[in-house]
Amino acid sequence: MKERDKRETSQIINALNENLKKDAPVEMKDFTVEGIAQKIGISKKILYEWTQTDSEFSAALERIKTIQDEDPSKTGTIEDSRVNAMVIAFVLLETKDRHDEANN
Repeated sequence: MKERDKRETSQIINALNENLKKDAPVEMKDFTVEGIAQKIGISKKILYEWTQTDSEFSAALERIKTIQDEDPSKTGTIEDSRVNAMVIAFVLLETKDRHDEANN
């Protein structure tokens, strides 16, 4: 992966992680995109690879970030982080299924 690509990957993942952690309890250390991915069987390597090679996945992450930033119904509570985590998990699972189907 090129250095510029790594920075771009880090930017979207980091932005999503910042929004996830905003209202999450301190003890939720794995409340990150990488942590969610790991819990559903997606390695960090695959996660970052998808951000570079799967335009549908990258576009979905960008939409999630926009929603996180602009959602007028945010409550400023842990529920915001939980909803964001569920949406991220859904996108990760959908992408995993899509890649699994393509490889079978």
